[in-house]
Amino acid sequence: MPLPLLGFMRVIPKSVWKYVAIAIGIAAILAGAYFKGYDKAEDKYLAEIAEFNAQKIILEARLQTALSEVKVEVVTEYVDRVKVVKEKEYVYRDKIVTVPSKCELSDGWVRLHDASARSSDAGTTDFTDETPSGIRDTEALGTVIENYSICHQNAEQLKSLQEWVRQAQAEVLRLNKEAQGE
Repeated sequence: MPLPLLGFMRVIPKSVWKYVAIAIGIAAILAGAYFKGYDKAEDKYLAEIAEFNAQKIILEARLQTALSEVKVEVVTEYVDRVKVVKEKEYVYRDKIVTVPSKCELSDGWVRLHDASARSSDAGTTDFTDETPSGIRDTEALGTVIENYSICHQNAEQLKSLQEWVRQAQAEVLRLNKEAQGE
């Protein structure tokens, strides 16, 4: 008993079936070649990605090593410079006893100094108050010396941070050039 689904085959002449079979064969060969090429290309690109990832890990490790060396150098210089600033502060503080105390500062002077040190609004405080504050000029000089010392320490910290950024950037550029083979 013939299969009812294959009845359409009787409608197509036998001479055409040869061309249909050839077309199907060519399509199968092309599909096979496409998928084989896709697999090879995929393998090739996956291998390249794996190689790039391995290079990235090596470069990251080299960069971390270089940056830790830069950090040690910059921090050491920073600590040394801050130590010098602190030593100068101690020398200046010791010299305060040699400065003759001439006056007691007014409450207005103290308020203005304190407002300035806090960077607060100067418009709401009475700075014209001439009442003696009980603070001698040499005592205020000690505060001013301490404030300047803190300012210079902050400046040294910023200089060190800028130096670290410059050196870190130089290391990144150097490692990138090496990686690119330049």
